Amino acid sequence: MEKPSGPSHTRSLVIGNPLSNWTIRTGPEGVTFPVAELDGGAAGPTWLFTAGVHGDEYEGPEAIRRAVAALAGTRFPGRVIAIPVANPMAYAAGVRCTPADGGNLNRSFPGDPRGSLTLRWADFLWTTFMSRADRLIDLHSGGTTWKFEPVGGFYRDEDLPLVAALGLTLWRAPAAKGVLSYEFRERRGRAIGAELGFGGGRDEAMAEKIGYALTMLARGQGTAFDRQAAGPVYVHHDVLTDANGEWTARCGLGQGVQVDQVLGEVHDWSGQLVGRVVSPFAGRVLSVRNLVSVRQGDLVAVIGRPT
Repeated sequence: MEKPSGPSHTRSLVIGNPLSNWTIRTGPEGVTFPVAELDGGAAGPTWLFTAGVHGDEYEGPEAIRRAVAALAGTRFPGRVIAIPVANPMAYAAGVRCTPADGGNLNRSFPGDPRGSLTLRWADFLWTTFMSRADRLIDLHSGGTTWKFEPVGGFYRDEDLPLVAALGLTLWRAPAAKGVLSYEFRERRGRAIGAELGFGGGRDEAMAEKIGYALTMLARGQGTAFDRQAAGPVYVHHDVLTDANGEWTARCGLGQGVQVDQVLGEVHDWSGQLVGRVVSPFAGRVLSVRNLVSVRQGDLVAVIGRPT
């Protein structure tokens, strides 16, 4: 068979209207991104579903798109504001932080209209969308740098049903200024932040699972909560390395570890062992570094202790 000639082999077929549920919004510097706002037609809360706050995290955006597709045109209590790509500049580049200034959007809320591009972007998102919502589900993953056990982070016990509805390991997140879920919980209402995947790819099964959970939450059907059945709540401890070089993990996600158990090693570029990282206590591995290159002071593992 002859190879097609001319431009015909570059054509693509568009099926339906891909923007039927979405509005293209414009933020600072003229950057555009899609937003869906759905009215369920009955009294209820205003949910804000966000993802893509970091640009190399991909399960969350797909989960939100699936939830919007399921909810659009149906009746449910309240409203949904859906932002699958909250940092379009980083997302387009496939990197964690805003390329123009290196800013971490998830350390920048509620923002500053007179600050750097990242701070102005955070202010725009906050004043335009966060200020109109009273419940937040912010979806993350480990991106290219970390592997995360799927966890749901919460700050107050009354938010546990939201985490349980996602079917994730329960994680009591630390107070952290600038983090979207923390600032929303302090200023607006109920909020959780989830970690769903890793590696710079997309776990389609996880995206489907969370998309379904978001749909059920918006419909008011996902908050039944059995404290015992939900499992333990973990508090976490960040483990850092004091060496430069190449990281090799010696532990796996969800693995139980003991005090002083080796979590990983650092070798220099000649292959010589220059550092060994051990667990500071007995617990469960919630996260481990995926990126091989490492520098002194970098996070290489997160160990959770049940409470």
